[in-house]
Amino acid sequence: MPFRLRRLIAAFCLVALTATLSCLTRAEGPEKYDLQGVRLVVWDSLQAKFPGHSDYSEEVSRVISAFCLETGVTVDLHYAERREVLELLSDPGPRQEPHLVFSGEWPVISGNLQDIRGDVDPELFIDAAQAYWMRDDRLFGIPAFIQWTGTAVKGAGALDETGAGDDPDTELPPPEPARTGYWVDSPAFLRCALDAPGASWDAERVIEYLEWAKDSFGLYTADPLLSWQTGEVDALYPVNPYLYKWLKVSQSGDVSVKIVPPETPFGDSRFHYTVPAYVVLCEEAREKAAAAQLGRRLAASLGRWAARTLGCIPALIDDMPIFNLESDFTYAERRRLWDSVSQGKSVAPDISEYLETSSLAGALVDPLEMFLSGKSTAGDLKELIRGAFSRHTRP
Repeated sequence: MPFRLRRLIAAFCLVALTATLSCLTRAEGPEKYDLQGVRLVVWDSLQAKFPGHSDYSEEVSRVISAFCLETGVTVDLHYAERREVLELLSDPGPRQEPHLVFSGEWPVISGNLQDIRGDVDPELFIDAAQAYWMRDDRLFGIPAFIQWTGTAVKGAGALDETGAGDDPDTELPPPEPARTGYWVDSPAFLRCALDAPGASWDAERVIEYLEWAKDSFGLYTADPLLSWQTGEVDALYPVNPYLYKWLKVSQSGDVSVKIVPPETPFGDSRFHYTVPAYVVLCEEAREKAAAAQLGRRLAASLGRWAARTLGCIPALIDDMPIFNLESDFTYAERRRLWDSVSQGKSVAPDISEYLETSSLAGALVDPLEMFLSGKSTAGDLKELIRGAFSRHTRP
């Protein structure tokens, strides 16, 4: 082959290789910006304090301080209530701030949220966390952890003596009939049942669930915690990780407390779960990149804290060892939680759907309490529930 032809072929190959490497470099991650001078307003949520665990607000301050020092970004931090976040996401109009918001335990998707897939790789998160925030190949939240809801059962230590408590394939017996305290006005009371596979938000399903709950749980009492403390009930429902942690640390040492999947009349019983996350609301390129970077750090930090302190499942794949080694759950308990999450198909609801079902649930509280406390009949219940549904647009 002539020398000149070899030089032409070599030059062509070099150009092709350079172009390929350039494409690969661009595909590795989002475009980098100089963030010096960017100002972010961040809305976060205060976390409960528990004995033996650090104050999480100090960790938030540490993460933000390190981020500002490294990037030159200025951050104004505000601790917001759930009501403020819902009002913010309900407003479709343009806003200057905040730029980054923590969703809270009942996340929603609204038109204000930005697709951040160009700034955050969804493959970093476990499948359930990723699926919760994905829509049409777009990512609308930076998942922090999986928050489960179940039933707390007292005095379940004997299960471990028989081996049942350590075998994840052995079904734990449900709480005894008429020995469960429950909160009718909890957002999770209806959602744990009606958001589950095989159920739906309609009048007949609500009636079926309530008749089953009265037979299974017993009569409603206004103070379930007092009934628990006085020994009138052996189980509480619905219980999230915060309440479960409080029950564990406040219970006397000779009585164990376990968390089990909530029973429903609609088929498989699984832990209900949501995926709290940080959401980005700003569109300007540098602000959006800065918000996503800070959101990744805050989500990772919160996920690790929630795994260690509350027994939640961290959203990051790389942080799963923290849940397995530091969550204080036995292997069997972790397996039951993980089975519900890995087999689940939960997604963040649209805000219109969430507000509709929340409004409906609020309208049903009084009829539910009357029926479950024995002050009204099944016929009264059906009439009131069907009337409430007729006044609300079905989600």
